[in-house]
Amino acid sequence: MKTVTLLLLFVCSQSFLSNDINVVTPENLNGKKASNFTFNDQNGNPVSLSDFKGSYVYVDLWATWCGPCLYEIPHLQRVYNSMKDKNIVFVSISLDDLEDKDKWKKKVKGKDMGYQLFARDNDASNFLHELNVNYIPRFVLIDPEGNYVTTKAPAPSDARLKKLFKREGLLE
Repeated sequence: MKTVTLLLLFVCSQSFLSNDINVVTPENLNGKKASNFTFNDQNGNPVSLSDFKGSYVYVDLWATWCGPCLYEIPHLQRVYNSMKDKNIVFVSISLDDLEDKDKWKKKVKGKDMGYQLFARDNDASNFLHELNVNYIPRFVLIDPEGNYVTTKAPAPSDARLKKLFKREGLLE
């Protein structure tokens, strides 16, 4: 019994000691500078986060095969259209595989909902790595200085998004 207790104590202490308490997780990125990204739009033009300095940026991480992502598209279009005169830019970043790029282009063609970018042209982006994207759809809000407001923003279909925009002074 004493051996089992000592072994358990050793395993627990090793687990505790091996934990890095400075690990960056999406939750503790809030308020910190977002890494710049550069991805191509549907016309092959590079678009960077730094292009939008001075504006809020609402980022939608999605893919064409993701049902919940597709559900959000009409809601995103509605929010985008209602916020055109505000200091906010809407950026949708597709995480589709490279072989699905044509499918992505067809899906976004003619959609009026902000910038449409394809991430797989630049998988080395620190932006995606620091967010540790392990589910989609995922929404992020970045302030005009390029800092994360929240790395887990409400979806366009969620009424809490309006509250977030009000809190940030984007809505009255």
